[in-house]
Parts: sequence; structure tokens; C-alpha cells
Amino acid sequence: MRISLSTAAVPAAIITVGAIFFIFFPETPSSLIQRTNDNDRARRPLQRVRGTSEVQSELSDLIEASQISNSIHNSFTKILQTNYRSQLVMAVMILFFHQVNLINFIASKLRCSSGRSGSGRALLSCWRSSPAPPGSRRPSYQW
Repeated sequence: MRISLSTAAVPAAIITVGAIFFIFFPETPSSLIQRTNDNDRARRPLQRVRGTSEVQSELSDLIEASQISNSIHNSFTKILQTNYRSQLVMAVMILFFHQVNLINFIASKLRCSSGRSGSGRALLSCWRSSPAPPGSRRPSYQW
């Protein structure tokens, strides 16, 4: 119980420290343009990152990209239209089957190694108990 709690506490602490320090990170020029529309405020961090005051062409590209992204409305409802239904179904099915197969794989490996002592025995027991693929004639060697 203590080991599992401590192993879960390490990533949580890293995420917490990162969230605290996130307050002190400077904002990106593209986020400043999207949220405030203040081009002069977005120019300063861009000049600091590039190390030069000649950033007008890049700033105009960022402004144009922001205007294009703001012109798109209802992007999440657009994927529910019949034009994109096959892509949506395939994306959901791929994610679903990936989760199911990964969970089954991990569960089978946990079942194989439970109750055995030593990593060599656990690996051998997993290999012995793994089923042969359908249609193959590979025997399961027993030692």
C-alpha cells in the first residue's frame, strides 16, 4: 500500500510543481494575439525570443492565422455531419479496440506472473501459458 501510494505521489508532485511554476512562464505571442488582440504586447516576447526587432513578417503571419482560426465556427459540431461520419466511427473504434486489447494484454501478463517467484520463472510461465495463434501448430513446451 505504501509503495503504490508513493509511486503515485511522485508524478502528482511533479505535476503540482509544474503547475505552480506555470504562473511565472511568459505568454506566447500567438496566445496574446488570440486573447487580447494587442499586437504590440505580442511583439515584445516575439522580439525577445528571436533576438531581433525585425519580427513584423512573423507577427503578421500570427495575426493572419489567428483571424483564420477565429473565422471557423462550430468546428466540433462539424465532425458530427454525415460527411465525416466514417472518419469519426473509425477513430472511436480504433481507440476502443486499442484500450480493450491493451487491458487484456496487461491482465494476461499479470495472470502469468502472479504467484511465481523470480523474474525468470515469471517469464517462462508467461511463455508456456501463452496461447498459440489460431491456425498455427506451435507446441507449448513444458519444462
